[in-house]
Amino acid sequence: MAYYARMAKNEAVAAAVDRVPSGFRLPLAALAVGLFVAPPLIWLTGRGLFGAYANGGPFSLWGDFFGLLARGSLAAWIVALAPLALVLLVRGAIALSRRVG
Repeated sequence: MAYYARMAKNEAVAAAVDRVPSGFRLPLAALAVGLFVAPPLIWLTGRGLFGAYANGGPFSLWGDFFGLLARGSLAAWIVALAPLALVLLVRGAIALSRRVG
């Protein structure tokens, strides 16, 4: 079996990642997915099902999405927090199953 050494990282990035406790890394990644991956996926799906986005491309959708977040739109906050909620729900289910079983 081949051994792969860790790739060199930017020292500042490595230090920042090492300061984040491991229990927060997955929830932070889920939040990043909700903010930066979900909107383009919504744009791609909408473009395939309904045609072109009325306000432009995926970057226009991102601008509209962050604008809706700033104005407190419930739909935008659900999209942004859904991956985080899923991670927390799975973690809770795992913790509960360990406690019960």
